[in-house]
Amino acid sequence: MVLTVEEIMSRKMPRIKASANAFQAAKKMKAGKLGYLMVVEGGRPVGIVTEADLVGKVLARGINPEKVAVSRFMSKPLITVPPHHDIAAASMLMAKHNIRHLPVVDGDRLVGVVTAKDIIKHVRSYIEVLVRSVLYEE
Repeated sequence: MVLTVEEIMSRKMPRIKASANAFQAAKKMKAGKLGYLMVVEGGRPVGIVTEADLVGKVLARGINPEKVAVSRFMSKPLITVPPHHDIAAASMLMAKHNIRHLPVVDGDRLVGVVTAKDIIKHVRSYIEVLVRSVLYEE
């Protein structure tokens, strides 16, 4: 059985406009206890802002967070997968690009996000089921 990203992705995606500033992004991330925000313009995903982007590209460089737009430091171009992509391939893609958040797109429409935590959680539950089945078979 192949598990797809569509089966485990989050459909609730925190969003921010590219014109928002870094301070607004940080406030939104803190308020929602979020590690990322999808940058969406006209309903289309154009980038992603992560905690690492805020720290490494804004704060560590001494840039005033109220004076820099999200569009200037967001991670782009986006690395994405379609909903039917299997999680093993998604995991390899995330590892290859050293990312923890993988937008799921259908055409050019953002439909979800799968995170490294999502994958770990679901793989762990499958391993637990397998271990139980092996232990009780013997």
